Amino acid sequence: MRRAALDRPDAKATPARGHWLDQALRRTLWLVGLLSAATCSSPPPREPVAPVVRVQQPVAEHAVPVEPTPDSAHATGVAAAGTAANAAFPVFDNMFFEGKPDTAAAGLLPITILYENKIWPNEQNFGMPPGRDEFEATVRRHLVQSGPVVLDIERLPLKGPPGVAQSRLTVLGMLADWARVAAPGRIIGFYGSGTLSNVRPEHRELALELAHHVDAMFPPLYTRTVDPAQWEARARTLTREAREIGPGKPVFCYLQPQYKAQSPRPLEFIEASYWKYELEACRRYCNGIVIWGRSRQAFDNSTGWWTATVEFVANLEEPRDSRSKRHEGRSGESGVTGTTRKTPRRDQHLALPQTARSGGLRGDLRDEPPLCSVPFA
Repeated sequence: MRRAALDRPDAKATPARGHWLDQALRRTLWLVGLLSAATCSSPPPREPVAPVVRVQQPVAEHAVPVEPTPDSAHATGVAAAGTAANAAFPVFDNMFFEGKPDTAAAGLLPITILYENKIWPNEQNFGMPPGRDEFEATVRRHLVQSGPVVLDIERLPLKGPPGVAQSRLTVLGMLADWARVAAPGRIIGFYGSGTLSNVRPEHRELALELAHHVDAMFPPLYTRTVDPAQWEARARTLTREAREIGPGKPVFCYLQPQYKAQSPRPLEFIEASYWKYELEACRRYCNGIVIWGRSRQAFDNSTGWWTATVEFVANLEEPRDSRSKRHEGRSGESGVTGTTRKTPRRDQHLALPQTARSGGLRGDLRDEPPLCSVPFA
């Protein structure tokens, strides 16, 4: 029976015992060699993998990631300086009044403002990133000879659902970065409540991120009330918020010599005494002032606000030590006068003082500005 089974074509022959031991020995040696090779040789080193930064809020479907830029103090020449503590407090002319006087002769400096209708003409694709080349050309086309560049985009506030607010942050940060390329050496910032002022607590983190893309803060301190104390309280709140969102960045507040349209005296020009009160308060709380005026409206100095402005700017040129002695009278010296410093050139670096300026309103409430030097060219 056994022999017959082995004669079948499909029957397998049993290998000899010596042959089986030889195969087992070779397999054992092969495995030993394989293990030795694996132990002695090490894989090539891997390239380090950059950590992935995740945003807590979901990004909208069409959002483009914002690439952070270097700190704006280094990107635009806003550098620390410890000299000229009594340098001029800049006052910028952003007025569009018809028939306004020569503000440069009064010592006001130029500034560029770019409105959203210039970025998105006819509201085409409003809120979406425009073409970069087209946007940079738009910035260059509207630049005045010197001064900061303010992007006035009030319809994209950092509000709404997380995805919407994050998408707006993306667009705003991108435009600020592109504006810096189009206007190298200029200070870049945003005007408008809801972007970097009047920010809700749930969107504060987004505002802090957006602040990395700008060089200065431009909070609006327009007059909504006939009560100077109420105005000053709101001014202190907004300037404090600006310094918290953009620590170390200069704060240039926006003022308008008219009451707001939503006020008890809509669009009336402010009395000289009230206007001077605001100018002095802004000097205490801010690093500079931007005076804005409506277009298609005639210049009007019947209340004396412009006369007060000219006097205010002229007094800024007086050395601080001389002014403090003259106004406070605490030094015990009489007849102290100082040399009047000429109006600085527009291409100069204007140092902004860290110490509180003497005189003015309620010195115990001053919010100290940072020490920095700002090029306005």
